[in-house]
Amino acid sequence: MGVSFREKGNILFIRLSGELDHHQAEEIRRRTDRRIEEKDILDLVFDCEEVRFMDSSGIGFVMGRYRKVKEKGGRAVILGTSSYADAIFEMAGIYQIIKKCGDEKQALAYCRQER
Repeated sequence: MGVSFREKGNILFIRLSGELDHHQAEEIRRRTDRRIEEKDILDLVFDCEEVRFMDSSGIGFVMGRYRKVKEKGGRAVILGTSSYADAIFEMAGIYQIIKKCGDEKQALAYCRQER
């Protein structure tokens, strides 16, 4: 599993690739939470275009980070999903909770909306 981070103001972009299972989820969770806390992140954008596999730990990672920023009044967005990740999020009902955006411009606009 690969992960990279990029910040734009108080928005953290998390680009995931490969397999997100219980072996990787804990380390990625720690790295993400550290950034959220140290950088005063309010909103998250999950880019899952290169995710090839995700189990319940991966869904737990996404939902846990969503809850973390929601407690601060923030938002989370999913964009760029692979067909596999899209099917998993759809089946799990994630899109009823976390907004799916088509591109970065749309994700930024959503995050920057008045709260």
